[in-house]
Amino acid sequence: MLRRWLAQRQRSAAQARAADMQAWLDCVDRLTTACTESLQPLQIPPDIGVVLDRVDRELMRFRNEYDRTRGPLRRHAPSLVGRVSRATERVYRLRNDACAYLLRVQDVRLAEQAGAWPQSAEQERDRARGRALQTAHELAAEMDTLAPELRNLIARWSSPTD
Repeated sequence: MLRRWLAQRQRSAAQARAADMQAWLDCVDRLTTACTESLQPLQIPPDIGVVLDRVDRELMRFRNEYDRTRGPLRRHAPSLVGRVSRATERVYRLRNDACAYLLRVQDVRLAEQAGAWPQSAEQERDRARGRALQTAHELAAEMDTLAPELRNLIARWSSPTD
């Protein structure tokens, strides 16, 4: 009876680990989408605060998911810890780069409203967009190799074993 109880607890813990890792992956996807959409000039609403708020709310969720995955990864998949950590850092960098771009877009808009010719603001905006696109590309490349490995890990953790 004790063995069955222990086995059930281990299965439940493994399934919880799987759910947390899947939630981290889902957050990466949502944040990447939100940030890369914000880099499309035609997608930017007049009030950039809407986009920034959406991204930051998702970032808080992402931070919580990352916190829940670190311990189990260290114990059960130590070879992936560094890669997940790097991907997490890239997600934060993408968010920061996308926000910097949006702020530069706002600078250009404000300069245009003031009747100024915002050439330097436009150049800063374009440089910020280039940095954000580069970060998005690096994150996508990282996730192309990392996500399948994490999905295999999730499948292993999710499957009941006796």
